Amino acid sequence: MTMHIHTWPTLIILLIASMLQTACGSDTAPATSAPPDLAPPEAHVRDVYIDWIRYDGNPLNDRLYADPDRFTADFIQRIDAMQNTPGGIGIDPLLCAQEVPIDFGTSLIRASDQTASVMVHMLWTSAPAALTTHSVQVELTASDGQWRIDNIICPAASYWWYTA
Repeated sequence: MTMHIHTWPTLIILLIASMLQTACGSDTAPATSAPPDLAPPEAHVRDVYIDWIRYDGNPLNDRLYADPDRFTADFIQRIDAMQNTPGGIGIDPLLCAQEVPIDFGTSLIRASDQTASVMVHMLWTSAPAALTTHSVQVELTASDGQWRIDNIICPAASYWWYTA
């Protein structure tokens, strides 16, 4: 079988995206798990990020983060305050980036009765045959029988690039 040189970068991107999804997916057994009466916190985070990434429009400007069933009142107030500063927000506070990723995965770090931490691993293509990735830590609190996002910790500089 003859493989054209321009096909390799596409195959490498698909392979890495597949490995990222497999390695970072929530189907790996976490060290700790959520209390039995709550849905898994990583499922809540995954649903929020799916809606955020697929949103037709600007989720930040349209205040998608203002949903009290998904986010704490403190988180909503902090994002509102950031939005109201001169110049607004330089990056998307959920993605910790300016562009929407092509794929993401979640993994549970820890969970107790009232708090949980979930990592969201994101993948972008930044040029033909180049990949960029980083992970954000999502902090949740439990109240009224459901998880709510309370904080998102952006990476300082955890980017890596692959160029074929």
